[in-house]
Amino acid sequence: MEPNVLRDFARLLHDKQVAKTTLDEIQREVAERRPAVLEAMADAGITRTTFDALGTLYLHQQGWARVRDKEALTSAMTSAGLGDMVEERVNSNRLSALYREWAETGEPAPPELDGVVDYEVVDDVRLRAA
Repeated sequence: MEPNVLRDFARLLHDKQVAKTTLDEIQREVAERRPAVLEAMADAGITRTTFDALGTLYLHQQGWARVRDKEALTSAMTSAGLGDMVEERVNSNRLSALYREWAETGEPAPPELDGVVDYEVVDDVRLRAA
């Protein structure tokens, strides 16, 4: 294998980390400034404004429902005729963590899950920042 292939791949991962760090910093600054910008737009009575070469800055509103009590919600939605929206789900991240734990301890998964759940280990190459 050519050493340049490894070096080039390491350089790409390094550049990705640098870009992520830059993006994280920009996102933090955007989050800090957002309240002041929203207030300035409200005070000016504008919902959009265009800046040459940058684009249009506009107000976007979207509502999000948050569940306080899953059991009460299930009952309430069924009573309201919305039972078709109620689903039983399994959190795949928690299930994967459970399988990783079983793999680390050498404990087999319960036989009831054989043929029901597929568990795959995926290999990857990463770079830790210098």
